[in-house]
Amino acid sequence: MKNIDSIEATDDALIELEPSLGEFVRSRGFVCAHSLGNVPRRWLRRESAGIRHEIFLLIVPSLEMRFEEDVYQEVHCKLCIAASDLAATRHYRSRVFEAQPVSLLRDLLRRHLPDAITKLDACTSDFILRYDVHDAAA
Repeated sequence: MKNIDSIEATDDALIELEPSLGEFVRSRGFVCAHSLGNVPRRWLRRESAGIRHEIFLLIVPSLEMRFEEDVYQEVHCKLCIAASDLAATRHYRSRVFEAQPVSLLRDLLRRHLPDAITKLDACTSDFILRYDVHDAAA
């Protein structure tokens, strides 16, 4: 049960961060959503003038953690950004950080979240078209 306990503890840590995270991103026009499912995650989203900006905080358990109940390794996380031009069905994605221990998450967010938002602010329709990935499924 260590796997379930550590994932639930990770979700509890994320819930603890939500008030300060929510305040920070709401002041920049984002809404915050979360899910537990198999793995806790948070995502932030805002839309303006046909452009959707998203920030994803994903928890990434190791393979050992997924398959070995007796093995405990610290859960890791990654932060990614995405911008989508909704009319052109094109998008841009970038990793902000990955494979970082959840125990460092508060400091990581303090250091990297402002830069992530600055990068998204630069993701205009022209930027997305220049650095796009065409989404054929859309």
